[in-house]
Amino acid sequence: MGDSNGPRRLAERLSALRRERGLTQEKLAERASMLDPGVTVSVDTVRVLESVRKARPLPVRPPARGKFALELIAAALGVELAELLWECFDDEELARSCFSRIVELRKKRVGSLRGVLGSESLADFITSLPGDTEDLLRLPGILQLKNEKAFAYIFALEKNLSRLEMSILAEPPVIFLDREEDHRWAVGMGLSEDDYVTFVEHVRLYREYFRNLVLTGRKRCKIVLIKRTFREFLASKSADAARAIVGNMIDTLREAPKYELVILDLPGDVDELEIISAHDEIPSSLGDTVSLLIRQTSMSARQVEYSLVPMPPTLSGLQRDISRVNQYWSLALDQYRTLTATQLRTRTNSVTVRLLQNLLERLG
Repeated sequence: MGDSNGPRRLAERLSALRRERGLTQEKLAERASMLDPGVTVSVDTVRVLESVRKARPLPVRPPARGKFALELIAAALGVELAELLWECFDDEELARSCFSRIVELRKKRVGSLRGVLGSESLADFITSLPGDTEDLLRLPGILQLKNEKAFAYIFALEKNLSRLEMSILAEPPVIFLDREEDHRWAVGMGLSEDDYVTFVEHVRLYREYFRNLVLTGRKRCKIVLIKRTFREFLASKSADAARAIVGNMIDTLREAPKYELVILDLPGDVDELEIISAHDEIPSSLGDTVSLLIRQTSMSARQVEYSLVPMPPTLSGLQRDISRVNQYWSLALDQYRTLTATQLRTRTNSVTVRLLQNLLERLG
């Protein structure tokens, strides 16, 4: 990380973990004090450690007796101290502190994970991906993942955080696309024959898995689809293919109890953003919630590039991204309000369906 924001990240993370567990600062201090008879963790200590404004560097001298308050607080929250510090500090910051031993632990963990990125075939890469969310987020070189490996990575991450998705998208979600699109994408990535077969099958499994979650109400989605790029996408397809995609979207909006989608008319380029969570509603602590920036060329482009940028797991960053999705959603609803009074009294999806039906009529 190397940006000296480790103490602030630690303060945000401690506060988030405490709230996620439903503890007051007083209760957390009480629990932490019970773990070491020789150390009393005061409420003031908890407040200071959770204060972003008063965030302090890690200690460089051992405590006079017993354990550090931070160690006891981590234990009281049910998290490993090493895991907590890995999330917040880089090796240089840790090496200067009393927790320098954690640097070696991190090197061992990273060494065991580095082999994942060295997988030559897509099939080996998929098999070697860790199953734990934290291990996935800690994989070294995530930012270098491209194309088929980036897609496989996000599939693994979304399976772990599968209860809620909030997105801003330029093109329809993958669950609405067909095998022709998979083929076009795979060819544009320039995959080998074996990787082509693996990729197409993996996308099919992705589509089947998440479509099932959506239709059975086990996944809630709040999707903002940008009108201009959506229309450009449809224009690049044959009339039959475009009708099939739009028809699939209409059916899902009618059948899926927790799938919401709006179409936003917005000029200019828009960064695609996805927020995924293991909860039906994003908790106030923002625990088990991740935001990702998605970079991709159009799936209809001759040469395709797909990559992702996991956002730093800070409360302020997640709050910003959630606010952005909600802002775009509100803009779309404002545009919906310009429609007839009858439509305004219906569910959001009903208005979106009507817009999609109008598109179908234009497609002939």
